Amino acid sequence: MLDADNATISLTGDLRRDLRSATGPAHRRLDEMVEGLDVATSRGLGIFLQASGAALDVLSPSLAQVSLPPIQPLQVAIARDLGALGLRPIPPIGRVSVLSDDAALGAYYVIAGSRLGAQVLRRHHAASPDERVRGADAYLTAPTGLGMWKAFIYRLVEVDSEISHAAVLNGAHHTFEVFFKAFKATLLTEGTGQ
Repeated sequence: MLDADNATISLTGDLRRDLRSATGPAHRRLDEMVEGLDVATSRGLGIFLQASGAALDVLSPSLAQVSLPPIQPLQVAIARDLGALGLRPIPPIGRVSVLSDDAALGAYYVIAGSRLGAQVLRRHHAASPDERVRGADAYLTAPTGLGMWKAFIYRLVEVDSEISHAAVLNGAHHTFEVFFKAFKATLLTEGTGQ
């Protein structure tokens, strides 16, 4: 599943470094999508939350099998924030992903990393002049970011020699693709009352 952008990447055997290198283009693409949204506005925050929720819904069964902090509190926070904005989740974006344990670890890498990135969004969101937008802060302020990342790194070190590095990388790539699909679907459903 390694895409053409990553075909020239030579793996080093250091899984954390390889994850960063191999997923760099996808990470930048997702960052650009998110940075294009103004989370200090109801529209921008709504798109971000709907897309994030749709992606987590697809990935949650696989992530539930990883011995790491659960993502369900994030899903609950998204539902709360969407309710505060008067929005609903978008329709399902596809079949639920059921990844191997190793690939699920790659998916968790993407989710844990996104929680670290949420800290930047949180500062911009908190400056919103719209009180309703500022009140929809459960997801961006969820206290999971650093904890999820540290738990992931610890787990990666713990199981590094026992897992398929290729499967972990493929799981990370799959997860980025799920997020791209979720953002595209959210933008397509915008204005349809979803």
